[in-house]
This record gives sequence, C-alpha cells and structure tokens, in this order.
Amino acid sequence: MKYLKLLFVICLLSSSGFASGQALKGVREVAIVIENLDDDATKCLISKDLLDASVRLPLSNSKIKIVSRELYPNAYVYANVNILTRGDLCIGSIEFSFNKYSNSEKEVGTFWTKETLLSRGKADFSRDVSQIIESYAKQLISAWLQANL
Repeated sequence: MKYLKLLFVICLLSSSGFASGQALKGVREVAIVIENLDDDATKCLISKDLLDASVRLPLSNSKIKIVSRELYPNAYVYANVNILTRGDLCIGSIEFSFNKYSNSEKEVGTFWTKETLLSRGKADFSRDVSQIIESYAKQLISAWLQANL
C-alpha cells in the first residue's frame, strides 16, 4: 500500500517539459520514431501502432510534413513508453520529444520534451496513454506554429 501511495504522489508531481521555440523555427518535415515496446506493454494493450497513430493524426492535420525515417530528415518526433505491470495495474513512464540535428554541434539534440508518469488499471491505460501522447503532439504543433508564424 505504501508503494501505491508513493507512486500516486510521484504521478501527480511528474509532468515536466522543456521547450526551445528557436529549434522549431524553419522545420517543415519530421519523422516519427516510436521506441520498441516490451511484453508489459502488450499486457497493458499498448502497441507501436497505437503510439504512432497518437502522434501521426495530429501532425497530419498540421502544416508539418511527416516523412519516412529512412530519408534521414533533420528532425524527428520521438515517443517512448516504458511500462511495468503489477497485477491489473499498469505503471508507465511516457516521454515525447522533438529532436533535431544541430549543424553547429554536429549532433542530435532534444529541443522540446514532455514527460509524465501514469498509473491506471489495464482497462483504461492504453486509452489514457494515447490521449496523453496526442495532447503532447498538439502542444508541439502549437509551439511550432508560434515559432513559424
């Protein structure tokens, strides 16, 4: 019981983010990168298709073009969900970020990120993860619009 109380407090305090509008300026296309999932994700009804759709649908309704990762675009949107199960409880760490190749640094940097922890029963977990990631994608689009209009 102590474990669940501690987890609840962590979840309430865990939403965080970092944004750099300048990095979004001039970006016209991104790839979508979804991190591989493990067996606990399957138990909680999380799939790469669910995560991809949660990112792709809002982006496809924006002016940001989605391109294949194989085209080596200068920027990509990254979603990573790490999950643990405990009985019928799913506990997940959700990371969503905008990453871009920096010509000056000659490396990829994370310039916009959102992270949170989530704890739900298996019946509600996948729906809530999808909604959170979709919300993060919409927030990224909003930041992009502010930087580019």
